[in-house]
Amino acid sequence: MADELTSEQILKKYNGMLDCVTMIENLAVKKLWEDSDPLVANANGAGWTDEFRKKIVSNNVDHLEMMVKQSYWTTEDMTSVNKAVTDGKAFIA
Repeated sequence: MADELTSEQILKKYNGMLDCVTMIENLAVKKLWEDSDPLVANANGAGWTDEFRKKIVSNNVDHLEMMVKQSYWTTEDMTSVNKAVTDGKAFIA
């Protein structure tokens, strides 16, 4: 069956989702591109347009929504994933 993954593969996919969560949190919630430290701001899209930031968040939200529907999840906690989807949608609205 195509959905049968090892626990290591599932963990890798889950960790990838958490990377998306971090990206959404940094852009949509923390708005780190506004940070007073230029290194932090530049690393988090200070030079990006609002439209581009929204596109990045939208792509990450779409990816999380698709991934959370997969049938191979076991005991992974999707709380932060679901919150990131909600926060991301509010940001791009």
